[in-house]
Amino acid sequence: MKQTCSRSILAVIISAVCVPAFAGLSGADKQAADAYFATANHQLSGNHPWNHETQQQERLAHSERYVEQRNATLSAATPATQTQTNAQPADDHSKVITANRIAIKAANKSVRKLAKQQQIESIYYSEQIQTLADNTTQVLTEEHSAIKATHARTVDNSQQIDDLNGNFSHLRNT
Repeated sequence: MKQTCSRSILAVIISAVCVPAFAGLSGADKQAADAYFATANHQLSGNHPWNHETQQQERLAHSERYVEQRNATLSAATPATQTQTNAQPADDHSKVITANRIAIKAANKSVRKLAKQQQIESIYYSEQIQTLADNTTQVLTEEHSAIKATHARTVDNSQQIDDLNGNFSHLRNT
């Protein structure tokens, strides 16, 4: 059980530490890393005929070989990168910073202009809404008054019709 547990721990360590560290590889480096991980996984699976000490030594040797290969690749690439970095004039950063400041000022100015425009539109639409509400209240009041007047005329007309009908009936009976 202890050997299985330590194999699991080693597998987790390889997965968590080594795989992300070598994720950006390509070409021969990628093939070497794949070979290393295949061998390590085979050894960790418990199917390998070697004993535990031999497995650890072999993994260590594979790790050291791979690290040496990786370091050689990196050291070969480093002088070219440093040459490119040193070849750039020092004022490139100040130009970029200046350009960024100008862009930020322009963006801030644009934001302020939009905020002011939104404030003006907000006031305009608030006034329009208030005017509409006032007009609606006035129209409802006028309609209510008209309905009351119509109702009063209807009641008055009904009374007049009743009076006329009464007079007509009285005339007929005479």
